[in-house]
Amino acid sequence: MPSNQILFLSHEDYQTIQSVLSLASAEVAEFLEEELNRAAVLPREELPEGIIALGDHVHYVDLETKKEFSVVLGLPHETDVASKKISVLSPIGAALIGLKKGDVIQCPMKNDQVKNIRVLNVESALSETV
Repeated sequence: MPSNQILFLSHEDYQTIQSVLSLASAEVAEFLEEELNRAAVLPREELPEGIIALGDHVHYVDLETKKEFSVVLGLPHETDVASKKISVLSPIGAALIGLKKGDVIQCPMKNDQVKNIRVLNVESALSETV
């Protein structure tokens, strides 16, 4: 993500991610710490519309392969491949948190590889409960 692009997180998501950060691999932890350090942390009700938060359904595309994916972003204990639930501590999950539709980010992967992804759509978990 360009360093001038603002990342938004709710207070709850920020604190939750901080509390599980020690479970992440070194590479993901370093990337996620950088993201958390530059984030604008706000009360959930003040987040701009469409910001990816924990529990949200996210549709994104791998810009190299053009393959599209739909996932639900959650915590490590919620990870379930069959249900397409990924952890915020996975490389893709760490890259997606705080983004919005249209954002592009370089996601660091294993073996020093980088995956470029674009957010296509975000369905808020909050809108399902309201």
